[in-house]
Amino acid sequence: MSVYDVNGCSYSYGFIIEEEELPMVNLTGQDVCEGQSNGILSLTQMGPGTYSYSIDAINYQSDPNFNGLPEGSYTIYIENINGCSTTENFALQTIPSPMVVINTDDACIGINNGEAQFASIENGLEYSLDGLLFSATPNIENLDARTYTLYVQGVDGCVHTYPFEIIEAAELDVTFTDPLIDCSMSNVMLEPEVISAAGNATFTWSDGSSDSTLPINTEGIYNVQVEDNCSVSYYEWNIDFIETEIGTFFAPNIFSPNGDGINDEFRPVYKDPTQISKYSLEVFDRWGSLVYHSDDLDQGWDGKYATKAGRAGVFVWMIRAEGDFCNDVEVFELVGDVTIVR
Repeated sequence: MSVYDVNGCSYSYGFIIEEEELPMVNLTGQDVCEGQSNGILSLTQMGPGTYSYSIDAINYQSDPNFNGLPEGSYTIYIENINGCSTTENFALQTIPSPMVVINTDDACIGINNGEAQFASIENGLEYSLDGLLFSATPNIENLDARTYTLYVQGVDGCVHTYPFEIIEAAELDVTFTDPLIDCSMSNVMLEPEVISAAGNATFTWSDGSSDSTLPINTEGIYNVQVEDNCSVSYYEWNIDFIETEIGTFFAPNIFSPNGDGINDEFRPVYKDPTQISKYSLEVFDRWGSLVYHSDDLDQGWDGKYATKAGRAGVFVWMIRAEGDFCNDVEVFELVGDVTIVR
């Protein structure tokens, strides 16, 4: 290079211009968890001097890390203290959320015994309910009834969230009905009806059977235990079948209407008067004359006829009656004799 002064004298100088190396860096990235903006681009300075970095070519920073980035392609601008610059390109990808299946068991009313089980085809997953303490155990117990957020962390470091709900179990509600037994029945079916239950209700009968119903053909006491996942209900039946045995009339063969209060009237009796719907008693003397008639089973003959005391001797009686026995009508026609003694 030549330099001239004011007098026209010239001077020659020599110099060397050296080429400065461009900034050298190593760029790495951490991909983005699905649904989040948590990607990271990190630069490691490989050359001498002081570098500054920008993601938009406008705003520069000395920190070589860019955090909180969404998925996308980026250009990083690197400049040294002398203004020399270069660029690096990097694409951040989305790390998909793992598919997690959540199954739950209801919590009993007022009890923290709900449970959630987790299943996934992904390996190395860990689970948490607070996002802080993670465990590889794929279930969480002792949960009360409410909505939860499950945090799932993969081997890539991503933490994904999944809502689930523990439902309050239904209260065990069983209707026990006493069977209506009439005189025509010799067997019944005991049938508890489960209105609601926590899970599937089970039955344990007094004979050891476990069906939901129990056929009965023998009188006695029977009980059942109905149990669901949370509680137990008991019930007891006392089964008594109605017997409808047809009876007979009993008529004394002698009486003494003397007013002493002992055996003073002739009155046929039946063991269960409520079964008799129609009744007629007629008494005849030895000549066949009617001396007494009554349609009242509770009324007896005092030995009088025509308002006078009957003579001692033998009289013939006839009973005509109808009885209702389990909706069947039984007709009685009975004849016998009775002796009056005085």
